[in-house]
Amino acid sequence: GRIRMKFLWTGSVCGKDELIRCCLKIMNQHHLTIPSLAHERIMLSFTDMPLLESFVEAAEEIYSAKPENFVGDKKVDIKRVNDWVKEKTDNMLKNFLSDLSDNVDMLLLSAIYFKGQWMKSFPSHSTRKETFYLSKHTHTEVEMMVGLKMKIKMAVYEHLNCEIGVIPFSGGIDFVVFLPKIPDTNLTLIESSLSSSFFQDLDHKLEEKIANIFVPKFKIESEQDLMPVLDNLGLDDLFHHPNFSGISTERLVLTDALHKAAIEISEEGAQAYGATAIFLTRGLVHHAVPTPVFQLNRPFVFAIIDQHSRAVLFLGGGRGTDL
Repeated sequence: GRIRMKFLWTGSVCGKDELIRCCLKIMNQHHLTIPSLAHERIMLSFTDMPLLESFVEAAEEIYSAKPENFVGDKKVDIKRVNDWVKEKTDNMLKNFLSDLSDNVDMLLLSAIYFKGQWMKSFPSHSTRKETFYLSKHTHTEVEMMVGLKMKIKMAVYEHLNCEIGVIPFSGGIDFVVFLPKIPDTNLTLIESSLSSSFFQDLDHKLEEKIANIFVPKFKIESEQDLMPVLDNLGLDDLFHHPNFSGISTERLVLTDALHKAAIEISEEGAQAYGATAIFLTRGLVHHAVPTPVFQLNRPFVFAIIDQHSRAVLFLGGGRGTDL
């Protein structure tokens, strides 16, 4: 018979000839030597799921993800998954999995947790209520962190009609912000323009300055169905002509893909976390003043990137409703 596969993860899928590397790469997407970044993996399967020894050996050798067994009790297995994700994300991501199909045979689970400290912290006593413009005509009040005369890299990017600000974390990580000049700008258009080559060339666009910085405290959580994303990437073979023979002698079918992630920004720094599971079933205002001002008082796009590799660890948007 056909075994259905259910993916819940952050990564991408490759072709059938690199199936083993594909699944393991998904689990190890953010495998970078960054002290503030933790990444853990685990595999759970039922005893009657026939896994190829080559897949098991590659998983254990490269990613230390040795298969462990489900107990067969749905409530117990769901709790085990959620407890594992909660532990690996420092108790920040809870209730990752709400259900587990009766026909799930294997689960490849990956969790990533980032905790970064600002190179220069925002004084907590300076945090105050400020206006955040949701649009030209609507606004709300937010908790705004204030940092005076802080080091920042800035630029005006005319192509996207926005300002760019880069605030450093300690440990070689940057918090990159894209602030549209107009509050009503569609953030999705900015997000879709941020390619890997853009981040590789980002430093050439920036100028280091000492500025007064205003950043709202915020916590954003997201959940996304990745099945349409995979389809838009041209990976329709995963659904119509799947070949996962590198994992098992059983015929596997991909049925679902889901990604959950969150980030919290405070005076001390940032905490970001995400989780991935693969189910294998038989998935800110610039003012003309002496000291420049970088003020996130309207919707913005942000990214957390590694300074050395320019890899994007997290990408999201602060739209005001979650501040």
